[in-house]
Amino acid sequence: MKKIALIYPTQILPNSFYNFILPPLGLERIAAHVEDIANVKVFDLRFETNIISALKKLSPDIIGINVKTTMHALSNYDVADTLRQNFPTTKIIMGGLHATHCYEEALDHCDYVIRGDGELSFREYVLGKNLEDISGLCYRIDGKTYCSPLKNPNKNLDVILPPARHLRNKNYYYGIKPLFKIDLLETSRGCTHICTFCSPASTYPSCYRLHSPEYVLRELRTIATREVKFCWLTDDHLGGDLDRLEKICDLIINEQFQIIFFAFIRPFLGRIELKQKMAKAGFLAISYGAESPDQAQLIRYKKGHPSDSCFIKNVNKEFRDAGIIHIGNSFVFGDPFDSLETISKIGEHARFLGASYIEPLYAQPYPGTSYREEMKEKNMLLDRPWSDFTEARLLVKHPDATEEDLRVLRIKIWLDFLSPKKFFMQLGIPLALYKRTSISRIKIILFLKRVEKVIFGCLLEDKIYQNCYEKMVNDYFKLYINKFEKEEMEFKEQLIEILNFLGLNFIKKIFKSKSLEIRINDKETSLATFIVIFNKHELTDAYAATGNRIEQKNSIVFIVPLKLLAKRLASESYLNQTLIEALIVAINLFSLSSFKNLKTIFSKPNLQAPKTDPS
Repeated sequence: MKKIALIYPTQILPNSFYNFILPPLGLERIAAHVEDIANVKVFDLRFETNIISALKKLSPDIIGINVKTTMHALSNYDVADTLRQNFPTTKIIMGGLHATHCYEEALDHCDYVIRGDGELSFREYVLGKNLEDISGLCYRIDGKTYCSPLKNPNKNLDVILPPARHLRNKNYYYGIKPLFKIDLLETSRGCTHICTFCSPASTYPSCYRLHSPEYVLRELRTIATREVKFCWLTDDHLGGDLDRLEKICDLIINEQFQIIFFAFIRPFLGRIELKQKMAKAGFLAISYGAESPDQAQLIRYKKGHPSDSCFIKNVNKEFRDAGIIHIGNSFVFGDPFDSLETISKIGEHARFLGASYIEPLYAQPYPGTSYREEMKEKNMLLDRPWSDFTEARLLVKHPDATEEDLRVLRIKIWLDFLSPKKFFMQLGIPLALYKRTSISRIKIILFLKRVEKVIFGCLLEDKIYQNCYEKMVNDYFKLYINKFEKEEMEFKEQLIEILNFLGLNFIKKIFKSKSLEIRINDKETSLATFIVIFNKHELTDAYAATGNRIEQKNSIVFIVPLKLLAKRLASESYLNQTLIEALIVAINLFSLSSFKNLKTIFSKPNLQAPKTDPS
């Protein structure tokens, strides 16, 4: 029996991707197809400290390496080269999205590349089938490259076995250790559309393949037994068959899984009952591309969206009204055919659309896409290594802007979008995790500490904006917060949820018919005030106001110096964060206003509630 090592070769940077570590689902599906004919083990370099030593114990005949993400391709090749030096007679096979489109490049570091779906092709190789008959297999003989054609995949994805999760090393922890486990689920492959910049869709164009609802249910039962609380769907488009999606939701609702799901989906109008079922089933976080406020660009990207300028806005509203908590809209950022005026307005446009989160992702000329070919033909590709494909770096030339110009605009987009209402909406998923699952309150609080940098936008694994954090906070309160519409300054609904979660409902009885004001001050100037109003033991309003305010008789005022707030939010050190928080508390405890606050708290409430600020 042959011995096979399947290797996830990417070592993620510390504190990256909000501390999520997701399982190598693709390798686990490969493993499922050979575990009956070989001794197979899956190794994950995010956990292995000495992969050479670990592999020597197995002494594999075949090493399979997943080269999926373009950003990590070069480091993946380095791993393959090291393995070749230490295991010169072992056959090394690469697969994955990047290797599929860059197989000539990958063959410089391995013996074989399997393009496209790899499960059945890998099994055929292990069984010794003729190389030229294995779908998608690439190899070299005497310096000449040979590639077997890709066969049309079976549209019934159930012919592919479920991932061999039981082969996971017990010392690997997938999720946010030690807070809660996360798993991946694949219910479909491909998409019903061909956006020009989409790399997965370019492998099997317009080939949308589905697992049956019954398969999905079986997989979720397996995931649930592993005590998973958050499940990330790998589908490029969950809703290519809406009737199938509704049946999946019905099965999940009937089973009553205590799991929250995140999924990518194409926006669609109508089917309100389906959207409500999605929320009830736990699909509380979804994301789809809005891409651009310019209709001409949407046509150029081949998005297939209706020409109605309010299409995404209306879809967002329908999902939100149905109970979906986290609605993300992504945008193509920095495309050469976008004017700087259009780019600069993306944040305001996104706020108008009503999503809870946005991702302005740099235009990505991924291998295999028609977008890359277009940029190459027009001499607009920048000479950048694969490691720069981070969705946070400029990869195509812009005729009117430098990389620094666009970096400034990208920050502007996020600050234009992040109104007080949007900020509090970021807490939706942590709060939903607490309500829907059995995760403890303390773990959710620790989770909030881990993901708080979300307020600085979508950073993924790239920290290139880290030195901008303090300036971003200062600019937000000095230049941006006074531009938001009245409804974007309100956060009553979200605050009530937070008080319930923290177990602080007793505060309403303490404050009675008083108000709490948290003022963000720059020296003696009040830039913004977050106001919470209580009346008859109920929280009746919560909103932000800008500028100096006349102090109300029944107001309890808490001062937060902007300089300290900026340093606190920018800090990566838990110790520094705690010290700054303690300093802010001390400033308020030992100020003259603290005596007034105490007097106000214990005084009898006014018969009239504090008036709501009309601004």
